[in-house]
Amino acid sequence: MTPRSSAPHRSARLRAVAPVAVLALLALTACTEEPETDTRPVSSADEFFDAVESLEAVESIDDTGDAQTSVVHLHEDADSVQLRVAERDLLNLYNDYQYPDGAPQLTIVSGDFRIEAPQRDSHTRVDGAHEALASALNLPQLPHLAALPDIESGELENTRATAQLEPGTDLRDWVLDNADAAGSVRLTVAAETSTALTTTSFSFSLGSDTAAEAAQTLFETADSGGATLLSGSVGDRTSQQTEYGDLHVPSLDDVPALHEELSRSYGATGTTGFSVRTGDDVALDLSGSADQLEDVIEAEVLLAEAGARLRTADTGNGDLAVSVADADGLRQVITLVTDADWLLDPEADIEVAHREHLYHGVQLEAPEWRERGELVASLWDAGFTTVRDAPGARSSEFGLTVSDSAGPDVTDAAGRDALVAALRGGGWSGEATITVDHGDDSLTFMSTATGRADRAYNGRRGTDADPPPWGEEILTAWNATAS
Repeated sequence: MTPRSSAPHRSARLRAVAPVAVLALLALTACTEEPETDTRPVSSADEFFDAVESLEAVESIDDTGDAQTSVVHLHEDADSVQLRVAERDLLNLYNDYQYPDGAPQLTIVSGDFRIEAPQRDSHTRVDGAHEALASALNLPQLPHLAALPDIESGELENTRATAQLEPGTDLRDWVLDNADAAGSVRLTVAAETSTALTTTSFSFSLGSDTAAEAAQTLFETADSGGATLLSGSVGDRTSQQTEYGDLHVPSLDDVPALHEELSRSYGATGTTGFSVRTGDDVALDLSGSADQLEDVIEAEVLLAEAGARLRTADTGNGDLAVSVADADGLRQVITLVTDADWLLDPEADIEVAHREHLYHGVQLEAPEWRERGELVASLWDAGFTTVRDAPGARSSEFGLTVSDSAGPDVTDAAGRDALVAALRGGGWSGEATITVDHGDDSLTFMSTATGRADRAYNGRRGTDADPPPWGEEILTAWNATAS
């Protein structure tokens, strides 16, 4: 980028006057039609950037090739008073004038940190205008951020800042050395590492009297529980739970010891906000009690015996996500979770996905699996293994979305007939909303398990759009098999 060129009307006198006087010069002399409800004077990007460049805290301003955008470099030795004045004047420039071509955009650079302006407060409005007020930038925090060591890059957004550490910097050591740094922003620090099992993100509040001790406690608790802290957060006063952490242990059998250490450090309910991943790719939310965790671990054993692999579990409410190899495995899971002796809450959500398509799972409560599970299994048997649950439309009790991205092509006769037979063979009670996806189009219709199709449309184009030609053929085949 190159230094911003002076506008034709610019003069040395504009540079010399105080910022308050500069504001008085910002209105354009040309007559411009203003909205009836906005009585603010009209200004332009050139006028705006000239005023910005005259601020005492500004070292230089660069062109970006876009007349509405500039990069502003602040003096690295600007003190908090100069930065506070600069912020006040910037907010006045944004809020006291209207810009017909849109508010000028700034990237403010100070050392290794950047700030994007304007930032808008969605809860406030400029008097008489249809735009939100430009909100605080928190420029006086920049000296505190600049004092932090080993920062490669960072960004400040009002009361929150993010920073990327220089390559090779150990994040744990950095946090323990700098958690007592001065300031008043919430800082999230990240580090790149070639080691998979290490801390890569941590959040704390600059200027907190308790952050250093809280960080030390969190790391030591993870160590005592035989875990690695992957990401952590301490002293977050914006939430009821002030400590958070995502941890790693070698196996599911190691989770109870970690849960015990977390409970010892943070209390019986203090495990809320903590999660753990295991070496065998299971992710657990640890918000539940020790007894609830034990039930989840026992349920995992039963699921494994049924041929299912546990992927995620919420120990607090019993929600699970599992994967299985085929329709027979799905039926075994359904038998297990619908049994009266099932260990977990029968109203918990249980997601089952085909092992080849983990992100196309069906999530139902146990009673719903009893009612609709065979429908999903029937579709899997026919090769349609990318099936998802969906909300039912209007009077429908539930919805199901089937894609032929895996399975027979529904635009061919054989694929169409296989789909219709699988849906009919599944059986269900009440009305369902069935959606069939193929490429960029879809067919959506409502029907009972034995009835005719109703209210059909192309879901990708809107409820008023006619079904695609291949969808019409499915409808014809569906209605021909109605009883």
